[in-house]
Amino acid sequence: MEFTCDKMYREVDKAKFARTQASTVSRSVPFSSLVASNLRTFSIRLTINGAARLLLHLSLGCLIVGCSRSKEQRVDTLLAIIKTGAVRGPDDFYIAVQDVQLAGLGNLAAPRIINLLDDDDLGVRRRSVIALGGIGADGPLVIPPLLARRHDPALRGLVIGALGKVRPTNDSVIEALIEGAKDKHVRLAAFDGLRGMGPIARKAVPVLIEALDSPEYNSTAANALGDIGPEARDAIPRLRKMATTDDDFCRIQAARALLKIEGNTDFVVSALIDLLKWNGWGYPPREAARTLGDIGPPAERAIPALQEILDNPPEKKATPAPPPAAGKTSKFPFLPGNPTSGTVGVATLDDAYPRIRAEALEAIRKIRPSANKNGRD
Repeated sequence: MEFTCDKMYREVDKAKFARTQASTVSRSVPFSSLVASNLRTFSIRLTINGAARLLLHLSLGCLIVGCSRSKEQRVDTLLAIIKTGAVRGPDDFYIAVQDVQLAGLGNLAAPRIINLLDDDDLGVRRRSVIALGGIGADGPLVIPPLLARRHDPALRGLVIGALGKVRPTNDSVIEALIEGAKDKHVRLAAFDGLRGMGPIARKAVPVLIEALDSPEYNSTAANALGDIGPEARDAIPRLRKMATTDDDFCRIQAARALLKIEGNTDFVVSALIDLLKWNGWGYPPREAARTLGDIGPPAERAIPALQEILDNPPEKKATPAPPPAAGKTSKFPFLPGNPTSGTVGVATLDDAYPRIRAEALEAIRKIRPSANKNGRD
């Protein structure tokens, strides 16, 4: 069977990378809407520096929910948005959810939100489910009401997504996610929910191995298997096959999963070294270098390939004419954890190289701590 790695994730990642590179050149600041089923992060896509990201994030939160508000006011703000859907901007709801979570008010807000799960308004019920998955309430408090609604066709996908975020989790949630993985309508949300679960999701290994044959879900399944760790060892043969395909995105996901399952074996290190070669896209070599750095001294034999990146920067080339889509807003597939729209830019090797070089240099320093600023002893 020919492998085509998780097409939707790959295309969205490429689009995100392209927009980031374009914004670096133009100094523009693209603003992306978060997908409704993901509350793990809220970020403004800036290319200035991490401090600016944090400052802007906190400033926006203060403007919308109020930095000096009491616990009750923070919860009331979220409840009001859930009940009315009235917001000033596309991310106000997510900011309010995160404000409750960061303030540690999840358990205070959860009972009131749970009461809205039976509201006559479908929008209220949907926002309630999303909020329960993101406010940081204890699993035993919110899991039972969510499980009770997992068969509601209007809420099923959101419930599966919320169950995947609640911690601590339990075997009933794992069973629900395994059940969801067999339903084509919520399968992606189920696989995404299994990511990060760790060894408790060991029962899902068979269904995740089966998903490695699907171009729609294989990278998500590989990530989930990697998070399960050594108890997913039955997936090693399939992941090794995935790591030797022609699709670089597939290969990096498989290699990183194998690293978590079988450790820094010769196969894993060799696969990562091979991914350092430029193949028209900056993501694989950048992530391969980062992963080799995480391995540390046992990845010593990767030093020559990493040093090659430092010693031989790409030749400067004339910037090609932008494609017809450049500068236009495009819609992307519905994916947990990714924006639904954004501006398409133009990415070139010259744009990607600084980041690849930085990761390669950092990897050398981690593998060989005696290396200087040029990566040499």
